[in-house]
Amino acid sequence: MDTDILVIGAGVTGLTAASRLKKAGFRVEVVEARDRVGGRILTEFHPLSEDPIELGAELVHGLPEETRQWLDPDRDLEVRDGEFLIFENGHLSSSPSYFGQISEVLEQLCVPLNRDLSFREWLDRKTLKDPQVKEWINGYVQGYHAADSSDISVEALQEIERESQEVDAVEGAQFFRGGQIEFFNRLLRDFAQPIRLSHGVKQIQWSASGAEVHFQQSDLKPVRAGKVVITIPIGVLKSSSQEGSVEFQPQLPMSFLESLSYFKMGTAIRMNFVFHSAPWSLLPELLDFAMILDSSPGAFFRVWWKRGDHQLVGWSGGPSSELAKSPSKLKLQELGIEALARLFKLPQSQVQSTLVGSYTHDWNHDPYSRGVYPYVKVGGRHQVQKFSEPIENVLYFAGDAERLGAYLGTVNGAVRAGARVAREILGHSSLT
Repeated sequence: MDTDILVIGAGVTGLTAASRLKKAGFRVEVVEARDRVGGRILTEFHPLSEDPIELGAELVHGLPEETRQWLDPDRDLEVRDGEFLIFENGHLSSSPSYFGQISEVLEQLCVPLNRDLSFREWLDRKTLKDPQVKEWINGYVQGYHAADSSDISVEALQEIERESQEVDAVEGAQFFRGGQIEFFNRLLRDFAQPIRLSHGVKQIQWSASGAEVHFQQSDLKPVRAGKVVITIPIGVLKSSSQEGSVEFQPQLPMSFLESLSYFKMGTAIRMNFVFHSAPWSLLPELLDFAMILDSSPGAFFRVWWKRGDHQLVGWSGGPSSELAKSPSKLKLQELGIEALARLFKLPQSQVQSTLVGSYTHDWNHDPYSRGVYPYVKVGGRHQVQKFSEPIENVLYFAGDAERLGAYLGTVNGAVRAGARVAREILGHSSLT
């Protein structure tokens, strides 16, 4: 064998598992398809913005034990205060009733079901005084979970909502002062071993005695390993005959493939706008805000949040023909300027004149991601655990989709997945 353990993917899960296994005495190598590390953490900077520009993971959802060991919350994190505003009927205003009504309905998710339903079907069965509230709630779930409400499982949402309240994974908006990349770099320093970049996996030939991993580039020598930790995103695992897809020889067990079929990668587009002088600073009557929800019919960016005095982030999540088309950066910038001019009642030319930079990354069509983060389809609650079961104690799958709950699709979930798979391997293995 060339190595005891080969870890595929130099993201949070991969580095967490690799560092723990290395410390336990295993020979560990990490390969990464991209020419950079970090996975879906992608942080950039602009000299005018004191805050990092996050193109991937950004918000911090709770602090489980596995994550706390890598940071000091008081030093590393900050909570951005401010009103949650809604743009409705041509005006921006504080709307506590909006969130109150959403919370009131979502609290009903705790009621047990006779059978699993899609969220859309569950919501359609509710009788609400104001029909508009249904569309608010539907839009909230689709945007937050980057999911299709006619597809996402209510039983899975029940689990997420329940645990989110238990671990305080929703309240408040916490950010890394230095960016998510700062957190990732701590994982990277802990592993402290070269990582093979630009090593896209093409095929994994496996048996009960080990695996041989072949790469997309024909000039790269295959790697033989006793065990393989696979942290490839769900979107890539489910793709076939496309750039970035991986073939398994022999085919993976049907129980695993069935579990995989209940996951779906969510779609979203975000764009970060950096301003020389913030347009909203021209409106002294405007409440200090942390987030704006745009309820206008046809609005592309449905949610906006502020980072510091110079940066606004526009977000559009869930199913959409526009998302599928993946608008160009120029088109996204135009949509953003139009929206902000409408929200702040300013001329588009004035918003445009203060803009000094815009940033985005197309995760939906990134061949090594194919979406932003996963969600669970109807009927999948009792199937998803099979995803994290080892195959012949040789193939170990781990990532942000390995379990239901508050940390599904989050960096915290990725850390916990890496720690879990390391414990599992240590429990099944011994160095000889």
